[in-house]
Amino acid sequence: MASSTCNGVGHISHHPEYYIRDGNVTFIAERSLFRVHKSFFERESEFFKNLFSSPPPEGEEIDEDSGTKRYRLDVKSDEFAQFLWIWYNPRYTYSRQGKEAWLTILRLATSWVFPEVRKLAVRQLEKLLLPPVEKIEIYKEYKIDNDLLLPSYIALCKSPTLPSPADGDRLKMDTVLKLACARERAQRSAAESGCRSPTSAAADDEVLKAIIGELFDLSPQFGGKPANTGAQAPNGAGTNGSSDEVITVKQPAVPEKKGSNANGEQNVRIANNIRGCRDS
Repeated sequence: MASSTCNGVGHISHHPEYYIRDGNVTFIAERSLFRVHKSFFERESEFFKNLFSSPPPEGEEIDEDSGTKRYRLDVKSDEFAQFLWIWYNPRYTYSRQGKEAWLTILRLATSWVFPEVRKLAVRQLEKLLLPPVEKIEIYKEYKIDNDLLLPSYIALCKSPTLPSPADGDRLKMDTVLKLACARERAQRSAAESGCRSPTSAAADDEVLKAIIGELFDLSPQFGGKPANTGAQAPNGAGTNGSSDEVITVKQPAVPEKKGSNANGEQNVRIANNIRGCRDS
């Protein structure tokens, strides 16, 4: 395997699979050298368009074999190889990749602004049976379309118990409080429908969908107010409008500081809403 030195630090070796002879752009990830096709990066990613158009930093090395500038990426070699697999997939199939592979692809596609690759990763994650708490945590972290979480919210509402303290930490207080409110309203709906031992799991599925749609601001197709939902009269807040795109591409939000006033005020508002559920 060909190798060279870079900035006097160890040896840089050609990646065994993704150092391609006719590639026209070179990347370094850890101590692996990748030579691939620039067009894949330019056609979609603003991140790489800006990178390629920026003046090269002083002292930047040139790849001896290709004569192209080397771009160093702050990513693990195997993760970058996993990402490149999307374009160099020899069997043109994605079904054999597991959860961790698609999470890596999702993370890098989000960071590097590849919206179509991001959508592909979400489509593949949708085919996997992710546990409800894990799915909610992942989709919220990466700002993935909230409507796709409807089955997970339903599963947690029908569960015999509320999420454990550990799961509650993963879901965040906002989601836990809304789930508690949804479970209480679903139980009340089941009681009003004549169920002798009413639980949230005994509520009609369409009623439960409507409750969740309202509390979690899902699109109109999940909303509505069927009879006996236990919902209060609309307050004009409404739900999000429908969109032609199933998957919403957004940049990761800057995390709010713990203990901020905004978080505290939001939790108070949600707690008041739950009290309103009990009083109605």
